[in-house]
Parts: sequence; C-alpha cells; structure tokens
Amino acid sequence: MRNSLGKNVSKSTSNLLYCISNDMRRSILNSFTRHQQLTFSELMNQCGLTPKYDTTGSFNYHLSELIRIGVLSKADGGYRLTRIGRRIHRIVRLLQRHVKGDSLLLFWYSKPRQNRHA
Repeated sequence: MRNSLGKNVSKSTSNLLYCISNDMRRSILNSFTRHQQLTFSELMNQCGLTPKYDTTGSFNYHLSELIRIGVLSKADGGYRLTRIGRRIHRIVRLLQRHVKGDSLLLFWYSKPRQNRHA
C-alpha cells in the first residue's frame, strides 16, 4: 500500500514495529533524548552496558539494524537519529509515557469489547 506521496506505508509500519519491538533498540533510541550525536562507547554507556565481549556483539547488531532501516546514521565518528528516527523516537516516548502514566490503559485495551447496540 502506498500513501499520497507514493511511499510504501506497510514497509514503514513494519520498520517502526520492528524497531520498537526490542528492548535494546528502544534503549538505543532513548539514548538520544538528551544527545544529538553519540559515539559507540557513549551509546553503550547510555544503555547501561560496558564494552565487554559478550555484550558488544549484540549491541552492535541492534545498532546496525537501526542503521539498516534508516533510523540512525553514522557520520564523523558518531551516530545520529535520522529524520524518520526522530519521528520514531517521539512515538516511542509517547507510548512509554502512556504505559507508565496510565496502568489502566493496558487493561482497557485488553478487555473484550461489549456490543453497545444490544
């Protein structure tokens, strides 16, 4: 399906859902809340990781995935959110605020809908 600008909407939606479906990718996104650009080591630190052999590989994989789908770009020794990355970052922050701020929100969405026309 394409939108009015000719962009593939289902691919964009799939990329968004893929991006936010993993804790590590969400943590990487959240690292940019207060920073415009971060190095690999700074990103790991922001995500609460130390550069160890067992965590670096997994972290690098998720970082590469965010670059592959166009959420992050790498330039001048650091990583930055792209335009679409900034949009996804805002969506993730909005979702996190709603889930944290309203525990009933999840309950409401999980309740079966009753027929209101009965």
